[in-house]
Amino acid sequence: MHAFHTSLAVHDLVVEYTTGPFVSRPIDRLSFAARPGTLTLLHGPSGCGKTTLLSCLGALLPAQSGSIVVGGTEVVGLAGAALAAYRRHRVGIVFQAFNLVGSLDLVENVMVPQRAAGASRRVAKEHAKAVLARVGLADHLRRRPTELSGGQQQRVAIARALATDAPLLLADEPTAHLDHIQVAGVLQLLRSLADEGRVLVVATHDDRLLPFADQVLDMHRDGIEHTGHAARQLVRS
Repeated sequence: MHAFHTSLAVHDLVVEYTTGPFVSRPIDRLSFAARPGTLTLLHGPSGCGKTTLLSCLGALLPAQSGSIVVGGTEVVGLAGAALAAYRRHRVGIVFQAFNLVGSLDLVENVMVPQRAAGASRRVAKEHAKAVLARVGLADHLRRRPTELSGGQQQRVAIARALATDAPLLLADEPTAHLDHIQVAGVLQLLRSLADEGRVLVVATHDDRLLPFADQVLDMHRDGIEHTGHAARQLVRS
């Protein structure tokens, strides 16, 4: 098993949008930290800034100010080759819409980030098979995404995010499209991935995830034109 020792620290993070005379701050001076082997929930209703925060942690969206440190690397302000290296090797993202390629089978879907990171086709293929087995899909390797249930597609999306052995894993509403039975399996999987040493940050409005978390950032609205969010940390015993 891969050994993970990467921590996450966010300090005074500000994300700001300007539309004409109006300024919106979906993230306003937010600070929190997460140790290896923990699952942090970003909990709150739609529009509260959860996906915005995930996008900043994944270096997909720039912050106006503040700091995001992942394993000693300052993410805010990364550019060029350093930004590409962070996205390819340090962070895995499970998108809400899955974003699987319908023309590729499961192995080929999971190979995509590995090939982008420079792995040979042979190495990427063998690792993809191993990761798919890890999420319980060893018997479905040659299937296309459209041949799977919603819960199985979610597992493929998780496998793809795991493919490069990134120490930071981000998931946006991972239970949004799943029924009750599918949710239980995905929640157990996410918890086990954190227990292996990764830092997991999950955006959700689903209260069923709360018992699985080590830390909950309760994000809520503060206004319309200028929106800030407080974070209430609940430590799991």
